[in-house]
Amino acid sequence: MTLPIAALSDADRRRFPRLPLDHPVDLVDLDGGARFTGRARGLSGGGLRFACDEPLSPGMRLSITLTPPLTVTQPLKAELEVLRCDAEGPGYEVAGHFVRLLG
Repeated sequence: MTLPIAALSDADRRRFPRLPLDHPVDLVDLDGGARFTGRARGLSGGGLRFACDEPLSPGMRLSITLTPPLTVTQPLKAELEVLRCDAEGPGYEVAGHFVRLLG
């Protein structure tokens, strides 16, 4: 089951509260199939910010799975489009917006 997410204006994106996180996230490149992990740093209704060791290109599509530490909550599975990737320390900080939720 997939749920489309309507395109959001910059003003709409700013309305979503951002939840700071420090949690592992599993990532899959939807074009090449490469699998890697990152560390979720922030979550909002419109997207995800995470740290990873790989440089990612804007426009790249990823499947992400964020599994909460408690089993009472289902994992968040979504398709994410990379908006930006900035070098930070030994790795990269990536921000992306949700294209659709995967159920």
